[in-house]
Amino acid sequence: MTVPILVYLFKVNPEKATSYSLFIVGLTALFGSYNHYKMGNLIFKSALYFALPSIFFILVIREVIFPNIASNLFSVASYTLSKDLLIMIVFSIPMIIAAVSDFNILK
Repeated sequence: MTVPILVYLFKVNPEKATSYSLFIVGLTALFGSYNHYKMGNLIFKSALYFALPSIFFILVIREVIFPNIASNLFSVASYTLSKDLLIMIVFSIPMIIAAVSDFNILK
């Protein structure tokens, strides 16, 4: 939800919005983890199994994959698929899946 909010409400470029989103979500997770650590709910081994690969793949995507994607991927007639639109499509897929799964749960 953070990326679309940054893009549509605050008019941030989608590529920058992904960086800002990582910071916002990471900071929120840090505070949440600290609270659960104080309550004794945090299992460090499990947290590391999740955190280390996440950090690695975030770095790979931000430093290797994003810079190598062209600004305009392709054009068909008068339609152009840009890097920014691709980012928004990729972020919309999990949101649609979550919305559909929540709708199915409520039935």
